[in-house]
Amino acid sequence: MRHILIIFFLFLLLLLPVLFTSAQTSLNDFTINMYPETPAPSSLVTITIDSIAFDINQASIAWSIDGKQELAGIGERVLKLKAGPSGSKTIVDVLVNIGGLRLIKRAVIVPASTDLLWEAIDTYTPPFYKGKALPAQEADIKLVAIPDVISSGTRLKPNEFDYEWRKNGNVESSGFGFNKSYFVFRNNYLNKNEEVGVFAKSRGGAKGSGGALIAIVAPKILFYEEGGSLYQKALTSLELTKETILVAEPYFIFPRNLLSSDLILDWKINDVKTTTTQKNKIILGPTQSVGASSISLDIKNKSRLLFSVDKKLEVLVKNK
Repeated sequence: MRHILIIFFLFLLLLLPVLFTSAQTSLNDFTINMYPETPAPSSLVTITIDSIAFDINQASIAWSIDGKQELAGIGERVLKLKAGPSGSKTIVDVLVNIGGLRLIKRAVIVPASTDLLWEAIDTYTPPFYKGKALPAQEADIKLVAIPDVISSGTRLKPNEFDYEWRKNGNVESSGFGFNKSYFVFRNNYLNKNEEVGVFAKSRGGAKGSGGALIAIVAPKILFYEEGGSLYQKALTSLELTKETILVAEPYFIFPRNLLSSDLILDWKINDVKTTTTQKNKIILGPTQSVGASSISLDIKNKSRLLFSVDKKLEVLVKNK
């Protein structure tokens, strides 16, 4: 009998925290959730409430924004609103009445965002190319975070934040910590896109987040004829009647320096390797046999075994 009593008292001791918790939560037993947790300025914000203690859909619910009632009714558990400008504050109160209980909670919306700028590091583009260097497979990519966060009327500087960087949903330990406003990584050859997000939090509690979806492109080679009309139009074929210098311009290969020992440029004429005096140029003469030929270039990077790009050009050799 004594053993039974001991077991019974032990069971009560284990049960007491549960009973205590239930008693506490019954006085204020609904949760309020906001998505996104850190809204951007002028973005759509969704606020919901849930309860495990009672049927929230049977409750009388009233929503107020900055003291003005916005929505009320039975089961009105979702409120959508537009966030204000950066640094503004919107106060949302929700009042729940059910079974004689009157429960109230508050959410405060302080819009903030973090802009992300990215670049493909050490990536080659032709001198005449006016666009942005894009990341190819296995490229190194750098992102810089610029928080747009206002606290107490002052815009905070990037070096005033702790940062948490995520890549494809996973927290990156190398991009975690104070003043880590930039993040560098290498594309996985299998990934056709890279999704990167950042969460910035100041020591005072101000927050801002942002994200970017970076498309990975295929590198390419275009051929041009050196001369008066150099680079005005890429060649799709070539009629050869005189000595011609054929120039190959690769896009989005790395490193940026074409003379780097990491880059291997293999030229072929009719699938037979040939040597050139300059890596990205080949001299073609009409001394070749009259008729159709092909010129091809294959570029590899010794430090990144999976990287490769090639291009072939059909050449028609004519008599003078």
